[in-house]
Amino acid sequence: MSLEQARLLVDERPALHRSMDGRPQIGGLNRLMAEQFIDAIGPLERPTIVESGSGLSTLLFCCLDPAEVISVSPAPELHERIREEAASRGIDTDSLRLVDDHSERALPLLALVEDKRIDVGFIDGSHGWPAVFTDFCYLGKMLRPDGLLFIDDVQTYPVAELVNLLKQQAPHYEVVTLGRKMATFRKGPDIDWLPDWTMEPYLTMNTPTHSGENPIHRWFEVHGDAEG
Repeated sequence: MSLEQARLLVDERPALHRSMDGRPQIGGLNRLMAEQFIDAIGPLERPTIVESGSGLSTLLFCCLDPAEVISVSPAPELHERIREEAASRGIDTDSLRLVDDHSERALPLLALVEDKRIDVGFIDGSHGWPAVFTDFCYLGKMLRPDGLLFIDDVQTYPVAELVNLLKQQAPHYEVVTLGRKMATFRKGPDIDWLPDWTMEPYLTMNTPTHSGENPIHRWFEVHGDAEG
């Protein structure tokens, strides 16, 4: 499938999602994000891609000559609309695997049971805690060295905290782009997990060192310490 087809898809932005009252709704993937995907993933040779969340990005990834696209979301109706839209546009979905489950359950199975290795990860599922960090934990394990991790909706607090963590986490992750909506990182060494928290600068720089600065300690000063 050509890059022109991918750009046409973004130009037309089919309404794959549904609002709470059932009305067709366009998702959050905009032209800038799409161009970043195309520029970064397009040159890769037959990449394996896993995303938490499904939608227009799923179809776009299928246009980029992937070896495999695994899209995880507990949304069977959305999955059906994705397949119907792909068929109407002649987009090849032989490489597409739609997983009808929450990413908190599906990603650990891909990482630990299937031992999946990927070139691209995209975090765009549930934006709350702990889902955002669970997605990162297992997508990061699957990601090969030099693999790309895209993180959407950085304007939300839970996602922003993940981005803040990774911005300080060189050489394990290096910043590629930081935008108002999406951030991109490149994985460094071939590690399954981040190191101990004492080697995570964002955590150490935000850990109070004096009891008077720590809100938990101040709570104990007011209410007492159950441990005496």
